[in-house]
Amino acid sequence: MISMIIPKGRDYSFTVKVLQRDSFLPQNLTNMSDTSSLRLIESESGNTIITATPQIYDAHNGILECTFADSDTNSLKTERGDKVDGYYSKPLYKALLEVKFTDDTAPVTTVIDNIATIAVG
Repeated sequence: MISMIIPKGRDYSFTVKVLQRDSFLPQNLTNMSDTSSLRLIESESGNTIITATPQIYDAHNGILECTFADSDTNSLKTERGDKVDGYYSKPLYKALLEVKFTDDTAPVTTVIDNIATIAVG
């Protein structure tokens, strides 16, 4: 199942809610470090394709905004499934989000699997 579909050659922004460890409560991002990163990784090779810096969207509710520029998404691969399967978009990427803090808060790391790219006209 696809988690995210990125339009090829277009700016793409999305939000991520960061939760406290072993909880459903949002992590306060007031002390988030500038060294936090989001890397788009090619699933097959493990190579990092795009690196972005997440921006705080809502610090108290743990929401980050991540953006990939159109110049970066233009280089992404697109692959479709067979006709009998409805030409679904094949997920070729995954993302690694690392949120670090300037205080003693433990870093948060998560993987977003099954990211696909679609060609847009």
